[in-house]
Amino acid sequence: MNARVLFPWLWLLVGVAFVMLVWPTRWRYDRITIEGDVVIVRLDRLTGEADMLLPDDGWVPMAPSEDGDARDTAPARL
Repeated sequence: MNARVLFPWLWLLVGVAFVMLVWPTRWRYDRITIEGDVVIVRLDRLTGEADMLLPDDGWVPMAPSEDGDARDTAPARL
């Protein structure tokens, strides 16, 4: 097989492997405690946005507190 034909196929194979192995790690999951309740938080590795999982509402975006302290976060909406 000619290298001119094989090279694009090799790049396609590398691209597909990258998407299959790296894309699932887009979210980093963690947990925080808010008023005694443990809440699951997911952080988007690409944008830095954080969402918290609420039982009735699903994933809700988190907003920083008014004083800018990253430890005090509240849901953007209830």
